[in-house]
Amino acid sequence: VCQLLNDSFQLRPLGAWPDIAELLPSAIALVQRGFVLAMLLAAPFILGGFLFQLLSGMISKVMPALPVVFIAAPGAILLALVGLALLVPSILSIWADAVLDLMQSGLP
Repeated sequence: VCQLLNDSFQLRPLGAWPDIAELLPSAIALVQRGFVLAMLLAAPFILGGFLFQLLSGMISKVMPALPVVFIAAPGAILLALVGLALLVPSILSIWADAVLDLMQSGLP
């Protein structure tokens, strides 16, 4: 542990500022990868929610006397939970592969 601490001070001396020009591209790439991964994992729920709201709006236009909110809200929650139950294995697999790939390529 002491040797690792000593090596860390040789890599970045105490009180020295990190080189921003060196770290900025890797930090931007890391944020970009995180955002793309988040959008990839959330895409089924975003698209499903949009389609559900679109269909609820169409139903409310066709049958204005029907209180669509009281039917649509529990339906949206139920469909989201069913979608989550069905998609959890693939979502976790994609996330785990991305994390392991990041750990193998090394952090900046």
